[in-house]
Amino acid sequence: MELQQPTQLEDMGKPKHKLHGKRGPFLEVVAKSGVSTNYIWQRSGGKIIRGADRKGIKAKNFSVEAVRANEQTSPKFEVPRVVIETIQFDIKTLNAQDVAIYWRLFAEARFQGIADENHTITMTALKGYLDSPQRARIIASMQKLTTVSMSIRVNQADAHGRVSMPMLEAVEVSKDTVTFRLPTVLRNAVLASRDYAWIDLNAIQRFESKFTAAIYLKLCYEAGKHHSRRSGVAESRDAFRARLQMPECTKANVLEGVISRVKADLLAIDGPRRRFDVKFVVEHQGDIRIEVGTAARKLAEVKPKTMTLKAVFEIVEANKGVLAIPRNRDASIVRFRQAATLLDAPVRYVADKWRLDVYGAAAYPDQAFAGIFGRDFIRLIDEFGADDILEYWFNKRDFRELGGVRKVEDVGVAKPRKTATAVVEVLEPEVFETAAEDDILATGHFDDHDYGMPEFSEPTDFVDCDDADIPF
Repeated sequence: MELQQPTQLEDMGKPKHKLHGKRGPFLEVVAKSGVSTNYIWQRSGGKIIRGADRKGIKAKNFSVEAVRANEQTSPKFEVPRVVIETIQFDIKTLNAQDVAIYWRLFAEARFQGIADENHTITMTALKGYLDSPQRARIIASMQKLTTVSMSIRVNQADAHGRVSMPMLEAVEVSKDTVTFRLPTVLRNAVLASRDYAWIDLNAIQRFESKFTAAIYLKLCYEAGKHHSRRSGVAESRDAFRARLQMPECTKANVLEGVISRVKADLLAIDGPRRRFDVKFVVEHQGDIRIEVGTAARKLAEVKPKTMTLKAVFEIVEANKGVLAIPRNRDASIVRFRQAATLLDAPVRYVADKWRLDVYGAAAYPDQAFAGIFGRDFIRLIDEFGADDILEYWFNKRDFRELGGVRKVEDVGVAKPRKTATAVVEVLEPEVFETAAEDDILATGHFDDHDYGMPEFSEPTDFVDCDDADIPF
């Protein structure tokens, strides 16, 4: 179908669309018949935001904050859901320090860019993270990680099912610099991931049991869900033993001792590292239940960002037009102001992002928004209210100010129109099938993504003409 956009001077001089440059990805196309069609960008195939498009770190100064002595902030790093749920270590040969060092190296690779084959970290940074001056012991732990086996379940182009690999492929220490390399299969799984959890890095270094970290990662993932979808851990002792990767022949008193130490580690998390409440119940000769609260920031306790009355009216008036959402699905101005305080961003920015996600979820119920299908996102808003779901959305969404990056920044801000008439052919967006790990498609848990306009092919035929022939 051929479409004609107005290019005459009198048309170009008309006021721009009210949503131009404000709702980000938006385009209005006028056909020859005069029919107007509005488009928003819908990510699919290769356009879906995966681990390769996210920074994976929440911290203002990651290297400075990732130390044991830090009691003011809690740097967070991102671990994909597929890693949390399927990773297995040869745990019997490790100790708590080995596990802490491994996740510190993983976080450093995420910070530097996990797509790189090799990463570096200073020995000073490792000593500060562990609060240990013993250089030889740290080196011994890293060398051990190159010999210990781990496995994850993946579905990649050259790797399928459960794949075994060393925890570290290589480690080289030169004076104060440590160069290390994570397994390629693990890095590819991170790069292709959609769903993930935020992990408090400084909490892991305080665990006294080597078994605690695996449970903690699972709890962080559950705490990141909305309370209506949160499950926690409720298992028999045998199932819990298997989760800890302990052999079936483990004696009862040994298992009870491990459970007690894991419980003590989880309940001892304090300070800025304690983002959610943990309830650990050990029934006598019965099930083990671990319940977690929400990791979402409690917006109701945050001081709202200061706004003028005129700015408040502008926020309210902005919810009009083709992308307007129902009033009952729009959060209150106070909640937007509180979220803007935590994000350190304009209130209009938060409100626009929320409204665009809600509009997209209603328009595309089979697509993913804030980690769940659009239909489920809308159902939660209708059931629990927009203010309640805004906290969950704010905690789950990947904002640039909190370490996230976008493939497209403010897509849809119209390009300057040419003075000559241009005929543009609208093409259906091409959906690419990726061979990388599609680790959540079956369950419906996705990372959030933006929307926008379809791609257009550029004209290939041009006609030479004199400037005098152009009807200015």
